[in-house]
Amino acid sequence: MENSDLQQLVAVLQLKNQQLEERERDRDDQKEELQSQKEELTAAIEALVLKNNSLAETLVQLQKRNQELDQILYRASHDLKTPVSSLEGLLDLLKGENLTQAQTNLHVYMDQKVSQMNDVLKSLTMFAEASFERIELKEVSAENIVHQVLHDLSYLPNFANVRIEVLYNGLHHFRTDELVLYNILKCLISNSITYRDGLKGGYVWVNFSKDEKDVLIEITDDGEGISPAISASIFDMFFRGSERSHGQGLGLYIVKSVVERMKGEVLWISKSGKTTFQVILPEDEVESFTRFSSS
Repeated sequence: MENSDLQQLVAVLQLKNQQLEERERDRDDQKEELQSQKEELTAAIEALVLKNNSLAETLVQLQKRNQELDQILYRASHDLKTPVSSLEGLLDLLKGENLTQAQTNLHVYMDQKVSQMNDVLKSLTMFAEASFERIELKEVSAENIVHQVLHDLSYLPNFANVRIEVLYNGLHHFRTDELVLYNILKCLISNSITYRDGLKGGYVWVNFSKDEKDVLIEITDDGEGISPAISASIFDMFFRGSERSHGQGLGLYIVKSVVERMKGEVLWISKSGKTTFQVILPEDEVESFTRFSSS
């Protein structure tokens, strides 16, 4: 081999060796970078685990506090019935006394305040019963429940001006929870009667039907309708959509809550002077809830 060829070969080998050294340095750099990333990921995972544990502990505490608040609400809504009823009875007794005009004015004021207190209590009681009572499926009479609802709503100022038509379509009896059905009908029919232009008369149509597996309840009215501006909020707790509302803004919230407990669905549409709420109730699939003791 000539000297020039040997020099050329040495140059090539040196170049290859240099390239190998550069590649090895690159691998070392990559290894260090990967190790650094691994350490960062390990630290991030440890931080996430700590946060997850903290969130889990917070969730347990919140669930405990929520259950305590539920129990307080349930018990308070029942325990307040007696003193409020006593106040109503005492005010009734005072009506028979010879009151001065000043006393009469004070009596009227007190009577109004007790009525307001009673309305609040009724809303809380309905919410507590709808939320915490155990769901019990049994054969119920739709006619009997409708009759009871209409009797309990007869105090509404506009009740006598509204004609209520009920169509059962042969579905006079079906399997559901009696209290759930009562609360749904009471809330929706009450809204249909209340939300009207002054004491304007009109109609409320209640329609029962059934498909292959669900009970369908449609309640339609020709009242003032639901404005698009409030449509996204009508199921919110304590939302009052109109100055005509004298309740606590729990009606539609209760309806949605109890229907969801029954694994059902609430649909609605408001247009052309009519508002329709459709409640879909499965007859079989329900979630079991334990009733809180009021003792």
